Amino acid sequence: MYVWRSLKRGYNRKDLGISAFKAQRIKLKNQYQEFKESLEKEHLGTSFDKGYSKLTKVVSNFVIISFLIHYTW
Repeated sequence: MYVWRSLKRGYNRKDLGISAFKAQRIKLKNQYQEFKESLEKEHLGTSFDKGYSKLTKVVSNFVIISFLIHYTW
């Protein structure tokens, strides 16, 4: 929480003493949570509710895979 708030306020990762990967992971996690909250606020109907858990699994898997691909090359 402290690191996320500091990054949001404009401090860079070197000031906070964290790696580039951790900084990106924190930023992406926050963006994902904001996206998830925005979907939860907008109730789009029962058909959307049925697919919501599937959507979150797909998005989280995509995020994990993209990080692994990016940082293993």
